[in-house]
Amino acid sequence: MSSRNSKSALESITEFVIVGTIGVVGFLGIVLLMAVLTALPVMWAWNAIIPTIFGLTSITFSQALWLSLLCSCLFKSSSSSSSK
Repeated sequence: MSSRNSKSALESITEFVIVGTIGVVGFLGIVLLMAVLTALPVMWAWNAIIPTIFGLTSITFSQALWLSLLCSCLFKSSSSSSSK
């Protein structure tokens, strides 16, 4: 076995850390994208409808983000599918 073809332990660990970091950053990016994609329609719909009908104030993006998170927790579907 030649030393040029085999990886050292440090190289293997470094590669593992880099791949893991890329995976975590990619996952967080997808979560952030999903948060934006759910909060923007909530903000736009609220600001277009609620102040006109009820006289309430408009909401910011961060308030829409928390509102969509709250709604997803409160109104989560708990139905399970069974194959019979």
